[in-house]
Amino acid sequence: MSYMLPRLLGSVMKEDKGKALFSPKNFTQYEIKHLPGVKVKYPAPVLQYPHGEVEPGFQVSTRANGVDQPRWPKDLSVDVVT
Repeated sequence: MSYMLPRLLGSVMKEDKGKALFSPKNFTQYEIKHLPGVKVKYPAPVLQYPHGEVEPGFQVSTRANGVDQPRWPKDLSVDVVT
């Protein structure tokens, strides 16, 4: 895997389709609120809802490993579990 993947991605990037695939418009960034200045880039959602009934994305950011214990919050709308 460590041999094949870089070569595969290199060959894909040489083609015009690779440039379209890895175009910045195909990715979304969000900032982790409790770690200032840290941004995560991930592929943009493919599914779109015409009237905006559902907005794909993350409402609660990731937790920093080793900072807190993994557990479900009582209120799922909070961003930082204390």
